[in-house]
Amino acid sequence: MLGLYLHIPFCSSICNYCNFNRGLFDGELKNRYVSALEREISSAGRGEAVDTIFFGGGTPSLLDPGEIERLIAACRNSFTIARDAEVTLETNPETSTRER
Repeated sequence: MLGLYLHIPFCSSICNYCNFNRGLFDGELKNRYVSALEREISSAGRGEAVDTIFFGGGTPSLLDPGEIERLIAACRNSFTIARDAEVTLETNPETSTRER
């Protein structure tokens, strides 16, 4: 069974302790990145079984809910996602709201 890791490299500020691939948030770049990631997911999967989808980064909680929905839908269309799959999204408290 596979686990999928979706790297979202955008941050609202750059922390000096972080060694992950990341950059400052840019709305237009984020839109292009999400579209490119969606295409990559669609071309990568061949129906393999998946039990985990993990959004890491950066700060994945900077994505809009609709963008997260699009990426999960791309995973569902390209892979066989287990009914009890764990879907996790890293977040920073300042980007978490009830609506998001």
